[in-house]
Amino acid sequence: TDSGISAECLRSGEVVLCNDAHSNPRADRASCERLGVRSILAAPLRQFHGTLGIFEVLSPSPNAFDAQDVSTMQLLSSMMVTAITRLARLSPVSRQ
Repeated sequence: TDSGISAECLRSGEVVLCNDAHSNPRADRASCERLGVRSILAAPLRQFHGTLGIFEVLSPSPNAFDAQDVSTMQLLSSMMVTAITRLARLSPVSRQ
């Protein structure tokens, strides 16, 4: 989380789209090459003024994601935060 697309997502609190990790200076190219990743779509899981985590989708193909995928990612990350919040409110007995 100190560098790369994940760090940018955490810092900005916004969805970050990387169309090609090989040519994007914000991407950690060595890590992406090791994992076989070319495209990254990352969304913060934000609750109020804090970030619970990051939701990322990776692809081995460059330009794999578009504006519709960004919108879908925003919706999914909101749904995930809602689910996490609801689970956190359950008592330990309710989770069994």
